[in-house]
Amino acid sequence: MSVIDEPPTSRATTPQPSAVEPAAARQAAREQAHELEQRKRWLYAVVLGLALMATVVSWLLREPDDAFLGRVYPVFGLAAAAGIGLVLWRRLPLRLVEASLLGLGGVMVLARLAWHYHAPGAVEDRLLVLTGGHYWAVGVLLVAGFVVFDRHRGTRFAVSVWVLATLIALTGAWGEVADGTLSTEALLHLGRVHVFLAALIALVAMFAVLREQLQRSWARAEVLQELAETDATTGLANRRRALAELERLRTLSDRYARPVSVVLMDLDHFKHINDRYGHAAGDEALRGAARAMADCAREADTVARWGGEELLVVAPETTLAQAAALAERARAAIRRVTVDDATLSGSLGVAELAPGEGVDALLRRVDARLYAAKRQGRDRVVSAG
Repeated sequence: MSVIDEPPTSRATTPQPSAVEPAAARQAAREQAHELEQRKRWLYAVVLGLALMATVVSWLLREPDDAFLGRVYPVFGLAAAAGIGLVLWRRLPLRLVEASLLGLGGVMVLARLAWHYHAPGAVEDRLLVLTGGHYWAVGVLLVAGFVVFDRHRGTRFAVSVWVLATLIALTGAWGEVADGTLSTEALLHLGRVHVFLAALIALVAMFAVLREQLQRSWARAEVLQELAETDATTGLANRRRALAELERLRTLSDRYARPVSVVLMDLDHFKHINDRYGHAAGDEALRGAARAMADCAREADTVARWGGEELLVVAPETTLAQAAALAERARAAIRRVTVDDATLSGSLGVAELAPGEGVDALLRRVDARLYAAKRQGRDRVVSAG
Protein backbone atom coordinates (compact mmCIF):
# COMPACT_ATOMS: atom_id res chain seq x y z
CA MET A 1 0.00 0.00 0.00
CA SER A 2 1.17 3.55 -0.57
CA VAL A 3 0.08 7.01 0.40
CA ILE A 4 -2.01 8.80 -2.14
CA ASP A 5 0.75 10.79 -3.82
CA GLU A 6 2.95 7.71 -4.39
CA PRO A 7 2.55 5.07 -7.11
CA PRO A 8 -0.10 2.50 -6.18
CA THR A 9 1.07 -1.03 -5.39
CA SER A 10 -2.13 -2.95 -4.57
CA ARG A 11 -5.91 -2.69 -4.62
CA ALA A 12 -8.12 -2.36 -1.55
CA THR A 13 -10.21 -5.43 -0.78
CA THR A 14 -12.18 -4.17 2.23
CA PRO A 15 -15.29 -2.14 1.29
CA GLN A 16 -15.91 0.96 3.31
CA PRO A 17 -19.31 1.71 4.86
CA SER A 18 -21.69 4.11 3.12
CA ALA A 19 -22.26 6.06 6.34
CA VAL A 20 -21.16 6.10 9.94
CA GLU A 21 -24.19 5.34 12.06
CA PRO A 22 -24.36 6.65 15.64
CA ALA A 23 -23.85 3.49 17.68
CA ALA A 24 -24.88 5.20 20.90
CA ALA A 25 -28.21 6.23 19.38
CA ARG A 26 -28.90 2.71 18.12
CA GLN A 27 -28.06 1.22 21.49
CA ALA A 28 -30.24 3.75 23.30
CA ALA A 29 -33.17 2.91 20.99
CA ARG A 30 -32.75 -0.81 21.64
CA GLU A 31 -32.60 -0.27 25.38
CA GLN A 32 -35.68 1.95 25.30
CA ALA A 33 -37.67 -0.62 23.30
CA HIS A 34 -36.58 -3.39 25.68
CA GLU A 35 -37.54 -1.33 28.72
CA LEU A 36 -40.96 -0.54 27.22
CA GLU A 37 -41.61 -4.20 26.49
CA GLN A 38 -40.66 -5.18 30.04
CA ARG A 39 -43.02 -2.59 31.49
CA LYS A 40 -45.84 -3.83 29.28
CA ARG A 41 -45.20 -7.43 30.33
CA TRP A 42 -45.37 -6.54 34.00
CA LEU A 43 -48.49 -4.42 33.42
CA TYR A 44 -50.20 -7.32 31.65
CA ALA A 45 -49.15 -9.65 34.45
CA VAL A 46 -50.76 -7.32 37.02
CA VAL A 47 -53.96 -7.05 34.95
CA LEU A 48 -54.12 -10.83 34.61
CA GLY A 49 -53.55 -11.18 38.33
CA LEU A 50 -56.47 -8.87 39.04
CA ALA A 51 -58.60 -10.76 36.52
CA LEU A 52 -57.69 -14.02 38.24
CA MET A 53 -58.69 -12.60 41.63
CA ALA A 54 -61.99 -11.31 40.21
CA THR A 55 -62.67 -14.71 38.65
CA VAL A 56 -62.01 -16.53 41.91
CA VAL A 57 -64.18 -14.11 43.93
CA SER A 58 -67.01 -14.36 41.38
CA TRP A 59 -66.81 -18.15 41.49
CA LEU A 60 -66.87 -18.24 45.29
CA LEU A 61 -69.82 -15.82 45.52
CA ARG A 62 -71.83 -17.34 42.66
CA GLU A 63 -75.48 -18.25 42.94
CA PRO A 64 -76.07 -21.97 43.34
CA ASP A 65 -77.97 -22.14 40.06
CA ASP A 66 -75.39 -20.19 38.03
CA ALA A 67 -74.01 -23.01 35.90
CA PHE A 68 -71.85 -20.66 33.79
CA LEU A 69 -69.87 -19.38 36.77
CA GLY A 70 -69.66 -22.83 38.30
CA ARG A 71 -68.33 -24.60 35.20
CA VAL A 72 -66.71 -22.03 32.95
CA TYR A 73 -65.01 -19.63 35.37
CA PRO A 74 -62.56 -22.25 36.67
CA VAL A 75 -61.38 -22.70 33.08
CA PHE A 76 -60.94 -18.96 32.65
CA GLY A 77 -59.15 -18.78 35.99
CA LEU A 78 -56.66 -21.43 34.89
CA ALA A 79 -56.21 -19.60 31.57
CA ALA A 80 -55.50 -16.32 33.41
CA ALA A 81 -52.93 -18.04 35.64
CA ALA A 82 -51.26 -19.57 32.58
CA GLY A 83 -51.36 -16.16 30.89
CA ILE A 84 -49.29 -14.64 33.68
CA GLY A 85 -46.56 -17.17 33.02
CA LEU A 86 -46.73 -16.64 29.25
CA VAL A 87 -46.53 -12.86 29.63
CA LEU A 88 -43.42 -13.10 31.80
CA TRP A 89 -41.81 -15.70 29.50
CA ARG A 90 -39.53 -13.49 27.43
CA ARG A 91 -38.99 -16.03 24.67
CA LEU A 92 -42.60 -15.74 23.58
CA PRO A 93 -43.20 -12.67 21.34
CA LEU A 94 -45.21 -10.04 23.18
CA ARG A 95 -47.44 -9.36 20.17
CA LEU A 96 -48.57 -12.99 20.12
CA VAL A 97 -49.25 -12.93 23.86
CA GLU A 98 -51.23 -9.69 23.58
CA ALA A 99 -53.43 -10.98 20.75
CA SER A 100 -54.01 -14.31 22.52
CA LEU A 101 -55.00 -12.68 25.80
CA LEU A 102 -57.30 -10.23 24.04
CA GLY A 103 -58.97 -13.11 22.19
CA LEU A 104 -59.41 -15.04 25.44
CA GLY A 105 -60.90 -11.96 27.10
CA GLY A 106 -63.28 -11.47 24.17
CA VAL A 107 -64.50 -15.06 24.36
CA MET A 108 -65.03 -14.79 28.10
CA VAL A 109 -66.91 -11.48 28.00
CA LEU A 110 -69.15 -12.40 25.05
CA ALA A 111 -69.84 -15.88 26.39
CA ARG A 112 -70.96 -14.42 29.71
CA LEU A 113 -73.10 -11.86 27.87
CA ALA A 114 -74.72 -14.65 25.85
CA TRP A 115 -75.42 -16.56 29.06
CA HIS A 116 -77.20 -13.57 30.57
CA TYR A 117 -79.42 -13.16 27.51
CA HIS A 118 -80.12 -16.79 26.70
CA ALA A 119 -80.28 -18.41 30.13
CA PRO A 120 -83.73 -19.41 31.42
CA GLY A 121 -85.72 -16.56 32.93
CA ALA A 122 -86.68 -13.03 31.93
CA VAL A 123 -84.03 -10.66 30.55
CA GLU A 124 -85.54 -7.81 32.55
CA ASP A 125 -84.81 -9.69 35.78
CA ARG A 126 -81.12 -9.57 34.89
CA LEU A 127 -81.18 -6.00 33.59
CA LEU A 128 -79.34 -4.58 36.61
CA VAL A 129 -76.60 -7.20 36.33
CA LEU A 130 -76.26 -6.56 32.61
CA THR A 131 -76.17 -2.76 32.54
CA GLY A 132 -74.67 -2.19 35.95
CA GLY A 133 -72.13 -4.98 35.95
CA HIS A 134 -71.38 -6.83 32.72
CA TYR A 135 -71.49 -4.21 29.98
CA TRP A 136 -68.58 -2.40 31.60
CA ALA A 137 -66.49 -5.47 30.73
CA VAL A 138 -67.61 -5.10 27.11
CA GLY A 139 -66.49 -1.46 27.21
CA VAL A 140 -63.09 -2.40 28.64
CA LEU A 141 -62.72 -5.01 25.90
CA LEU A 142 -63.43 -2.40 23.22
CA VAL A 143 -60.78 -0.04 24.60
CA ALA A 144 -58.26 -2.87 25.02
CA GLY A 145 -58.43 -3.51 21.29
CA PHE A 146 -57.02 -0.04 20.62
CA VAL A 147 -54.30 -0.58 23.23
CA VAL A 148 -53.08 -3.88 21.78
CA PHE A 149 -53.59 -3.18 18.05
CA ASP A 150 -53.02 -0.20 15.82
CA ARG A 151 -55.85 2.16 14.98
CA HIS A 152 -57.18 0.23 11.99
CA ARG A 153 -57.10 -3.24 13.54
CA GLY A 154 -58.28 -1.85 16.86
CA THR A 155 -61.29 -0.28 15.16
CA ARG A 156 -62.12 -3.50 13.34
CA PHE A 157 -61.82 -5.48 16.55
CA ALA A 158 -63.98 -3.06 18.54
CA VAL A 159 -66.68 -2.90 15.85
CA SER A 160 -66.69 -6.70 15.61
CA VAL A 161 -67.16 -7.02 19.37
CA TRP A 162 -69.93 -4.41 19.31
CA VAL A 163 -71.74 -6.17 16.46
CA LEU A 164 -71.51 -9.54 18.24
CA ALA A 165 -72.72 -8.01 21.52
CA THR A 166 -75.63 -6.37 19.68
CA LEU A 167 -76.56 -9.64 17.93
CA ILE A 168 -76.42 -11.48 21.25
CA ALA A 169 -78.75 -8.87 22.78
CA LEU A 170 -81.16 -8.95 19.83
CA THR A 171 -81.37 -12.74 19.67
CA GLY A 172 -81.72 -13.01 23.43
CA ALA A 173 -84.39 -10.34 23.84
CA TRP A 174 -86.32 -10.80 20.58
CA GLY A 175 -88.66 -13.43 21.92
CA GLU A 176 -89.64 -11.29 24.89
CA VAL A 177 -90.06 -8.23 22.65
CA ALA A 178 -92.30 -10.20 20.32
CA ASP A 179 -94.60 -11.48 23.08
CA GLY A 180 -94.56 -8.13 24.92
CA THR A 181 -92.98 -9.38 28.15
CA LEU A 182 -89.98 -7.01 27.88
CA SER A 183 -90.98 -3.52 28.92
CA THR A 184 -90.36 -0.52 26.70
CA GLU A 185 -88.34 1.08 29.48
CA ALA A 186 -86.00 -1.93 29.68
CA LEU A 187 -85.67 -2.04 25.90
CA LEU A 188 -84.75 1.65 25.75
CA HIS A 189 -82.29 1.14 28.58
CA LEU A 190 -80.52 -1.64 26.67
CA GLY A 191 -80.59 0.45 23.50
CA ARG A 192 -78.91 3.36 25.26
CA VAL A 193 -76.19 1.03 26.51
CA HIS A 194 -75.38 -0.12 22.98
CA VAL A 195 -75.47 3.44 21.66
CA PHE A 196 -73.05 4.41 24.44
CA LEU A 197 -70.71 1.58 23.43
CA ALA A 198 -70.83 2.74 19.80
CA ALA A 199 -70.02 6.28 20.93
CA LEU A 200 -67.15 4.89 23.04
CA ILE A 201 -65.68 3.22 19.94
CA ALA A 202 -65.92 6.46 17.97
CA LEU A 203 -64.31 8.45 20.79
CA VAL A 204 -61.44 6.02 21.34
CA ALA A 205 -60.89 5.76 17.58
CA MET A 206 -60.64 9.54 17.40
CA PHE A 207 -58.07 9.56 20.19
CA ALA A 208 -56.18 6.78 18.36
CA VAL A 209 -56.06 8.95 15.24
CA LEU A 210 -54.75 11.88 17.28
CA ARG A 211 -52.20 9.61 18.94
CA GLU A 212 -50.90 8.37 15.59
CA GLN A 213 -50.73 11.91 14.23
CA LEU A 214 -48.82 13.01 17.33
CA GLN A 215 -46.44 10.07 17.02
CA ARG A 216 -45.84 10.89 13.34
CA SER A 217 -45.22 14.52 14.27
CA TRP A 218 -42.70 13.48 16.92
CA ALA A 219 -41.01 11.08 14.50
CA ARG A 220 -40.90 13.76 11.81
CA ALA A 221 -39.46 16.25 14.28
CA GLU A 222 -36.80 13.75 15.31
CA VAL A 223 -35.91 13.08 11.67
CA LEU A 224 -35.68 16.79 10.93
CA GLN A 225 -33.58 17.32 14.05
CA GLU A 226 -31.30 14.46 12.99
CA LEU A 227 -31.00 15.87 9.48
CA ALA A 228 -30.24 19.32 10.87
CA GLU A 229 -27.43 17.92 13.02
CA THR A 230 -26.02 15.18 10.79
CA ASP A 231 -23.61 15.31 7.88
CA ALA A 232 -25.19 13.55 4.90
CA THR A 233 -21.93 12.16 3.47
CA THR A 234 -20.39 10.60 6.56
CA GLY A 235 -23.35 10.17 8.89
CA LEU A 236 -21.40 11.98 11.60
CA ALA A 237 -22.59 14.99 13.56
CA ASN A 238 -22.23 18.21 11.62
CA ARG A 239 -20.47 21.44 12.56
CA ARG A 240 -23.58 22.93 14.21
CA ARG A 241 -24.02 19.98 16.53
CA ALA A 242 -20.32 19.89 17.41
CA LEU A 243 -20.34 23.60 18.27
CA ALA A 244 -23.41 23.15 20.47
CA GLU A 245 -21.74 20.26 22.29
CA LEU A 246 -18.55 22.23 22.73
CA GLU A 247 -20.43 25.19 24.18
CA ARG A 248 -22.31 22.90 26.56
CA LEU A 249 -19.10 21.26 27.75
CA ARG A 250 -17.37 24.63 28.11
CA THR A 251 -20.12 25.75 30.47
CA LEU A 252 -19.76 22.58 32.54
CA SER A 253 -15.99 22.93 32.54
CA ASP A 254 -16.20 26.50 33.83
CA ARG A 255 -18.57 25.42 36.58
CA TYR A 256 -16.98 22.15 37.70
CA ALA A 257 -13.40 22.45 36.41
CA ARG A 258 -13.67 19.28 34.35
CA PRO A 259 -11.26 18.69 31.42
CA VAL A 260 -12.45 18.93 27.82
CA SER A 261 -10.27 18.30 24.78
CA VAL A 262 -10.68 18.41 21.01
CA VAL A 263 -8.97 16.55 18.18
CA LEU A 264 -9.05 18.05 14.69
CA MET A 265 -8.05 15.85 11.73
CA ASP A 266 -7.49 16.84 8.11
CA LEU A 267 -7.09 14.19 5.41
CA ASP A 268 -3.76 14.53 3.63
CA HIS A 269 -3.80 15.15 -0.13
CA PHE A 270 -7.60 15.10 -0.29
CA LYS A 271 -7.66 17.28 -3.42
CA HIS A 272 -5.35 14.79 -5.08
CA ILE A 273 -7.82 11.99 -4.25
CA ASN A 274 -10.67 13.89 -5.90
CA ASP A 275 -8.57 14.82 -8.93
CA ARG A 276 -7.07 11.37 -9.43
CA TYR A 277 -9.95 9.05 -8.53
CA GLY A 278 -13.03 11.26 -8.71
CA HIS A 279 -15.42 12.76 -6.19
CA ALA A 280 -17.03 9.39 -5.43
CA ALA A 281 -13.65 8.15 -4.22
CA GLY A 282 -13.28 11.36 -2.22
CA ASP A 283 -16.58 10.67 -0.47
CA GLU A 284 -15.46 7.10 0.16
CA ALA A 285 -12.24 8.40 1.70
CA LEU A 286 -14.21 10.71 4.00
CA ARG A 287 -16.48 7.86 5.08
CA GLY A 288 -13.53 5.58 5.72
CA ALA A 289 -11.76 8.21 7.82
CA ALA A 290 -15.01 8.95 9.64
CA ARG A 291 -15.44 5.27 10.50
CA ALA A 292 -11.86 5.09 11.74
CA MET A 293 -12.28 8.17 13.93
CA ALA A 294 -15.62 6.97 15.30
CA ASP A 295 -14.21 3.55 16.13
CA CYS A 296 -11.39 5.13 18.13
CA ALA A 297 -13.70 7.48 20.06
CA ARG A 298 -15.77 6.65 23.13
CA GLU A 299 -19.55 6.72 23.36
CA ALA A 300 -19.33 9.97 25.32
CA ASP A 301 -17.32 11.65 22.56
CA THR A 302 -18.85 13.57 19.67
CA VAL A 303 -17.28 12.87 16.28
CA ALA A 304 -18.26 15.46 13.67
CA ARG A 305 -17.47 16.50 10.14
CA TRP A 306 -16.04 19.93 10.71
CA GLY A 307 -15.91 21.01 7.08
CA GLY A 308 -14.44 19.79 3.82
CA GLU A 309 -12.03 16.98 4.66
CA GLU A 310 -11.75 17.94 8.36
CA LEU A 311 -13.17 15.81 11.18
CA LEU A 312 -13.45 16.91 14.80
CA VAL A 313 -13.65 14.87 18.00
CA VAL A 314 -15.06 16.59 21.09
CA ALA A 315 -13.89 14.59 24.11
CA PRO A 316 -15.36 15.40 27.55
CA GLU A 317 -13.54 14.36 30.73
CA THR A 318 -10.35 14.06 28.69
CA THR A 319 -6.97 15.63 29.37
CA LEU A 320 -4.52 16.76 26.70
CA ALA A 321 -2.41 13.60 27.13
CA GLN A 322 -5.46 11.35 26.85
CA ALA A 323 -6.70 13.22 23.78
CA ALA A 324 -3.25 12.93 22.18
CA ALA A 325 -3.37 9.16 22.72
CA LEU A 326 -6.84 9.08 21.14
CA ALA A 327 -5.52 11.10 18.20
CA GLU A 328 -2.59 8.73 17.73
CA ARG A 329 -4.96 5.75 17.66
CA ALA A 330 -7.09 7.56 15.09
CA ARG A 331 -4.03 8.40 12.97
CA ALA A 332 -3.00 4.74 12.94
CA ALA A 333 -6.57 3.64 12.13
CA ILE A 334 -6.79 6.06 9.21
CA ARG A 335 -3.53 4.62 7.82
CA ARG A 336 -5.34 1.26 7.58
CA VAL A 337 -8.09 2.73 5.37
CA THR A 338 -7.66 2.33 1.63
CA VAL A 339 -9.41 3.94 -1.33
CA ASP A 340 -8.91 2.29 -4.68
CA ASP A 341 -5.12 1.75 -4.82
CA ALA A 342 -3.92 4.08 -2.10
CA THR A 343 -3.63 4.28 1.67
CA LEU A 344 -5.06 7.29 3.46
CA SER A 345 -3.31 9.40 6.05
CA GLY A 346 -4.32 12.31 8.21
CA SER A 347 -2.74 15.19 10.10
CA LEU A 348 -4.14 15.82 13.58
CA GLY A 349 -4.04 18.67 16.06
CA VAL A 350 -4.97 18.30 19.73
CA ALA A 351 -5.87 20.93 22.34
CA GLU A 352 -7.38 21.00 25.83
CA LEU A 353 -9.76 23.73 26.95
CA ALA A 354 -7.93 26.14 29.23
CA PRO A 355 -9.63 27.67 32.31
CA GLY A 356 -11.76 30.61 31.21
CA GLU A 357 -11.07 29.98 27.54
CA GLY A 358 -13.83 30.37 24.97
CA VAL A 359 -14.77 27.91 22.27
CA ASP A 360 -13.43 30.12 19.47
CA ALA A 361 -10.02 30.40 21.13
CA LEU A 362 -9.86 26.64 21.68
CA LEU A 363 -10.68 26.00 18.02
CA ARG A 364 -8.02 28.47 16.86
CA ARG A 365 -5.41 26.66 18.93
CA VAL A 366 -6.33 23.19 17.69
CA ASP A 367 -6.45 24.48 14.12
CA ALA A 368 -2.97 25.95 14.49
CA ARG A 369 -1.65 22.59 15.75
CA LEU A 370 -3.31 20.78 12.86
CA TYR A 371 -1.48 22.99 10.37
CA ALA A 372 1.72 22.54 12.33
CA ALA A 373 1.31 18.79 11.71
CA LYS A 374 0.85 19.58 8.02
CA ARG A 375 4.01 21.68 7.92
CA GLN A 376 6.02 19.01 9.75
CA GLY A 377 5.35 16.43 7.05
CA ARG A 378 1.73 15.29 7.52
CA ASP A 379 0.53 11.92 8.93
CA ARG A 380 1.32 12.97 12.48
CA VAL A 381 -0.22 14.31 15.72
CA VAL A 382 0.72 17.68 17.19
CA SER A 383 -0.52 18.49 20.70
CA ALA A 384 1.82 21.31 21.75
CA GLY A 385 2.92 24.64 20.45
